[in-house]
Amino acid sequence: MTFDTVPISFSLVLTIFLALYVARSAIFLLVARNTIKSGANLETAYHCAALDTQFNRTDYRHFVSVLIASYNEQQVIDRLMKSCAALTYNQNKFEIIVVDDSDDETFHILKNWEKKIQNLKVIHRSNRKAWKGGALNVALNNMNPKSSYALIVDADNILPSRILKSFVSRFNECSLKEKNIVEVIQGYPIPTVYYNNNNDSNSKLDTFDQVGDYSNWVSKAIDFRLAKRNLIEFIAKDKLSLPIQITSSLFMMRSEVIKLLGFSGDLTEDWDLTLDLYLSTDGILLYYTNCRDRLQGNNIGTRKVLYDPALMSYSSTITKFRAYFRQRMRVSEGHTRGFRKNIINILTCNIRVKDKLSSFLSDYSIQSS
Repeated sequence: MTFDTVPISFSLVLTIFLALYVARSAIFLLVARNTIKSGANLETAYHCAALDTQFNRTDYRHFVSVLIASYNEQQVIDRLMKSCAALTYNQNKFEIIVVDDSDDETFHILKNWEKKIQNLKVIHRSNRKAWKGGALNVALNNMNPKSSYALIVDADNILPSRILKSFVSRFNECSLKEKNIVEVIQGYPIPTVYYNNNNDSNSKLDTFDQVGDYSNWVSKAIDFRLAKRNLIEFIAKDKLSLPIQITSSLFMMRSEVIKLLGFSGDLTEDWDLTLDLYLSTDGILLYYTNCRDRLQGNNIGTRKVLYDPALMSYSSTITKFRAYFRQRMRVSEGHTRGFRKNIINILTCNIRVKDKLSSFLSDYSIQSS
């Protein structure tokens, strides 16, 4: 190969790759559009009260663990704890575990809430070993052994009072309707700026006014990017049964599986967990050997993550470009590490060809390149 043919070959490969990505984006847009038109009622998803009518079968036999990692969250942690105190799930059937690495007043605030919420457990770490993933692993080690599901949320979230009911009901529906086994249900955390006109500390989330900061171009850009991801890419991937990225802002996972996999100690523990879930077939097969009642024939299936945009929370949004730029650089670095570490596994593992191609063409892989 001569010197002149090297850039030509590279240009050809890049052209093919970009053409595939454009085609993928067009297909996703068409599928998402048709899915929404065919009956996905996203309008009602924005109203917490609608969740009870959409998912009206609550099974309180399932114990749920809510896992939260916090780091210097004194500005927002009160809002999250207030929403946790208003959760309508049976108080004896769920726990809230917060692992805090803060060096500000966050831990003091949490200890005050521990006196008000009977099923809240607060654990403080003196260092940030393994970052957020390390904190979540501590939470996993302190989960109630009876736990059936673990809900992982970010510390800057506000949870609708019915969120645990809705997630558990969705898992129940999946057990009845899905042909493949679903291990994770991914929700939709809406980035927003919010305030509460009601000074009553006992008021529920439903009394909050959610107000987008439309005067700030950074928050508008973030909202657009996440809407594109959640209302186009994730909906299309869910419809096409393609691998869906787990985002740690709001997802529920079967406790046995999340204990089996654990969290990585890298910068993007949610991306690493996604890869581990789809690629660590040996561990998952060993787990299912002991759970044959959940197997359908001899086929485990590939639909491990289900996305439901009706399962929503409200999260703080960044309004400063510098802070957002630093966040995206950190996320890109974490995705780069995870993708490079697993590239051989993606190519050689026993998953469908279209799943491998989807992994290479995903936004997360491209921003890691």
